[in-house]
Amino acid sequence: NGRGERNSTVGVVSEARVATDHQGTARQGVQLPAGRLSHHAEPAALRGRADPPARGSRRSADHRYKSVARDPEQAPRNRLFFALLLTNAVAFVLLIGIAQGRNSPHYILSSYLSFNLLAGLGWFHFAQWLAERFPSKKVVTQYALLAVVMLAQVLSAVVNYPYYFTYRNPILAAAGWFSEFPHFPYCEGLETAAHYLASLPDAENATVFSYYGRGCVSYYYPGPWISYRPYYSDGEHTEDLLNNLRASEYLVVYYANQGQLAHHKNFVDAMSKAEPFHVIWLNGYEYVRIYKVDDLGPEIYDALSNLK
Repeated sequence: NGRGERNSTVGVVSEARVATDHQGTARQGVQLPAGRLSHHAEPAALRGRADPPARGSRRSADHRYKSVARDPEQAPRNRLFFALLLTNAVAFVLLIGIAQGRNSPHYILSSYLSFNLLAGLGWFHFAQWLAERFPSKKVVTQYALLAVVMLAQVLSAVVNYPYYFTYRNPILAAAGWFSEFPHFPYCEGLETAAHYLASLPDAENATVFSYYGRGCVSYYYPGPWISYRPYYSDGEHTEDLLNNLRASEYLVVYYANQGQLAHHKNFVDAMSKAEPFHVIWLNGYEYVRIYKVDDLGPEIYDALSNLK
């Protein structure tokens, strides 16, 4: 009897241990015989019944990611965001393009903000699609795509350094557009001309007669300067034009802009008869022509006197 009582006690203790130490296994309906639980049988009975912490956290993370990716409210929000950005960009291009106000291409640049956000949204969804397509390499594909996009952005900027208005669209260039002049020159290159003139001897005392002289040239040139007014080319202000030219040592013609504007055509044609002292080129375009006034012959003055 004593031996039976002891076996019964051991069975009760073993069952209690199972209930206490392995509640998850007991709840799953695994029954172990009383009094026959050995030291080696316990892990075998529980093997595969409980997820390790790492596996469980990974599964929960994947579940959260899939729930976010399949959020039914996300698609309508993205479509609305896309529609608003696209409408804003197109409105800027159409309204300002049709109005054709002063420097309208300058204000059309406001649409670039919406276009850039749209591009970023597109790259984001492409990265999300890659992560769903290759879940085992989700992190690698996303970082690889980010690196490619950043490299492309850096290269596009470095190619046009230090300017960005000198960008030439390769498709339009192949079609023959903007072969001689840049699309919209915006004073880039004039400070390069100013730096060049500043490096010449006695620059502090040499007067420069320059188109867009204020700021674009004056901020970088240590000597006196005279601004070339657009109306000097109309033929009705010949006296002012010639007086300023005779009072200067150098004439700066912004060929990238003046060369393609109708009201400067006669002036540019007249100056084309003289050999420039120095020429500034940017991205394959002739931007600035610098003339030394002392080298201009009488035929140039005669041509400038009859610009009409």
